[in-house]
Amino acid sequence: MSRSPAPGRAGARPRLPRAPRSLCLALALACVASLAASRPARAEYRLAAGDILELALAGMPEWRQRATIQIDGTITIPGIGTVTAAGGTAHDVQSAVETILTNKYLRQRGMDGRERQILVQPADIAVTVAEYRPVVVGGDVQTPGQYPFRPLMTVRHALAASGGASLVRGRAGTSGVDAVEFDRERRSVLIDYAREVARLWRLNAELQGSEEIRDRSLGAVPVPQAALSEFVRIETRSLKIALANLARERVYLTSAVRQAEEQIASLMKQEQEERRGVDADNEELERVTRLLGSGSVVNQRVTDSRRAVLLSSTRRLQTSTRLAEVRQQREEFAWRLSKLDSQHELDCLRDLRETRGKLADLSARLDGAGQKLALLGRLQGKGLPGIGATADLTIVRRSGTGWSRIPATEETELQPGDALEVELKQDLEAVVATR
Repeated sequence: MSRSPAPGRAGARPRLPRAPRSLCLALALACVASLAASRPARAEYRLAAGDILELALAGMPEWRQRATIQIDGTITIPGIGTVTAAGGTAHDVQSAVETILTNKYLRQRGMDGRERQILVQPADIAVTVAEYRPVVVGGDVQTPGQYPFRPLMTVRHALAASGGASLVRGRAGTSGVDAVEFDRERRSVLIDYAREVARLWRLNAELQGSEEIRDRSLGAVPVPQAALSEFVRIETRSLKIALANLARERVYLTSAVRQAEEQIASLMKQEQEERRGVDADNEELERVTRLLGSGSVVNQRVTDSRRAVLLSSTRRLQTSTRLAEVRQQREEFAWRLSKLDSQHELDCLRDLRETRGKLADLSARLDGAGQKLALLGRLQGKGLPGIGATADLTIVRRSGTGWSRIPATEETELQPGDALEVELKQDLEAVVATR
């Protein structure tokens, strides 16, 4: 029998020599360098008007401040002055600030309230971009407008922020939500239309003096019958109350005129009697005065006759005044009675005009809601609200002193200040024409 080889001797796997650690580290660095070289170098961002820079000094939080690049390309920093920023990079601005502040002493107030001098070194200064110029999204999107720029922002991000490409603009959300909103708007308009139609019928019946609503023509408007019946019931009740009030007012005015005439007749008869009484008292005063001259009566008798004349004259004056007041009241009641029907008709005609105007407005809103629903249904059927091959994407970017238009896809990276134009290929008029 052959003996198995002893461990560690002949037949054991030979050990390979270990590579030096320095060689492994060199190989790793070479791989990283090759990977970095294979990636395209990203150009350093050039500042422009509208960007916001932030200046910070190490150990001095009170010096942290922001400055917006103005239209002339400069920024103004308190304690430093005006620095040109547009066209350069954040590092260029930092270098300019370092040139101004390096080896300068700045005052800093400590926790104990004492001030101390701090020597600024280049490593203490940091200038970064706090906010970039916004990106503008326009065209066939749900919510056009300006949106904050973020590093590595793509067209897809901008489209998502603006609600996505859609011919139905101005409504954030999905097309399903739009359909629900449009349908709810249409139902609400139908309810309002039913209310105004019932009011129109009531006004027509009130003008005719009828206590029942007979005109119930709707045409082709699909008004909810349950709501319409309820509105008709309420308006019928209002009609009966209005006609009853009109009848009561007519009866009241007629009765007031009649009572005023009766009172006038009574006051006229009383005035005639008081006139005769005044004449009789005057004759008695004259007779007593003559008797006083002949010495047949005393002065007291004359005085009593004068008092009787004064009293009868006062009663006659009061009766005449009251008669004039009652005659004026009768004229007022008669005028109100004659104007009652015409004023009621004018009020009904005014309300009728306002109701017809509201119905015209509601009819236009109802047509608009129906067109929105029909258009949205067409768009959903053709798949237009989605983002895909149906959308043309163009980036408008400033290039030197002019502007350039760059065709883009959803993966194209944006730059600060870019304007993204979204245009759906399907023509809106063509969609409406297929209805």
